[in-house]
Amino acid sequence: PIEDIDNQLKTTVVASTCKKQLVLFENCVPKNVCQLPFEETSDIKMVTTSRENCLFLVSSEAGHVCAVSKESWQIAAVWQEIWSVQLDDFLGKGTEQILLLSTKTSIVEDCF
Repeated sequence: PIEDIDNQLKTTVVASTCKKQLVLFENCVPKNVCQLPFEETSDIKMVTTSRENCLFLVSSEAGHVCAVSKESWQIAAVWQEIWSVQLDDFLGKGTEQILLLSTKTSIVEDCF
C-alpha cells in the first residue's frame, strides 16, 4: 500500500526471492527477512487474524504453504500438499479465516 503522510509517499512491499526468502520493504528499504522452508513461491496473500495480527500466506508451485507473522516475522505454520488457499469470513464472525484445500481430499464428502 502507498500512503501520503506529510506530502511524502510511504510504501510497504512484501516480496519473495529466489534464495527462499520473504522480504519486507518499507519506503524501498528492506526491513525484515524471513527464510522460507521452500522454493518457487507462486503467491503471497495477507490475512488479518482476530487478534489483529497479520499473517502472510506464502504458497509454492509444489503445494507447500507457510504462514509468516508480520509481528514477529517468524514462520507460524507450514502445510504440505495444498492445492488452494482461500481467505474469507466463512463463519460470519467479522474476521477472515483461512481455508486450505488439500490434494489428499479426493471428494467433497471428505471435507466434512
